[in-house]
Amino acid sequence: MEHPGGGLIQSFEFMANELPGVRVPDDVLDRMRRANGPAAAAGEGNEVARELVGVLRGLVQGVLVSAPAGRLEPVLEVLEGRG
Repeated sequence: MEHPGGGLIQSFEFMANELPGVRVPDDVLDRMRRANGPAAAAGEGNEVARELVGVLRGLVQGVLVSAPAGRLEPVLEVLEGRG
């Protein structure tokens, strides 16, 4: 049965369980699991990404953020810390 948050939560679960060396913190997985519907999951995923970029800013030379379905606005929101 598909999660009500849609495919995004499945992506987080896949990263956590199937990619060697990748660790997705339990609190992030819990946040994504609580998302009710694809739009809520997308919003929560963007918030997680904004938080991560904020923590990494100044510690790394850059980050790679993919544009879902070619939509650039969510990427700009993540990189600019807005949304």
